[in-house]
Amino acid sequence: MAIRDRHGNILLDKEKVKERWTEYWKDLYCETEQTNKNLLKELRDISPPAEDDERDVILFEEVERMDLKKNKSPGTDGVAGEMTKAGGN
Repeated sequence: MAIRDRHGNILLDKEKVKERWTEYWKDLYCETEQTNKNLLKELRDISPPAEDDERDVILFEEVERMDLKKNKSPGTDGVAGEMTKAGGN
């Protein structure tokens, strides 16, 4: 197997290839304090604003009004319609 080093040169020697892979993975997963600060800033910038938890509350009346069909597969949350209807108060 042959790979290229940082300068684009092809490496054929097994030891050189092994060294290059080690170098690659260290660079890939090496985290510096500045990298962490930049990443945190970027995540804060793209994160949606904090929302009130009240929006996520589902009222019993809403569930009663829902037309949930039976014998359907659950959604990504793993909750089937029957479970929601049978949940009770």
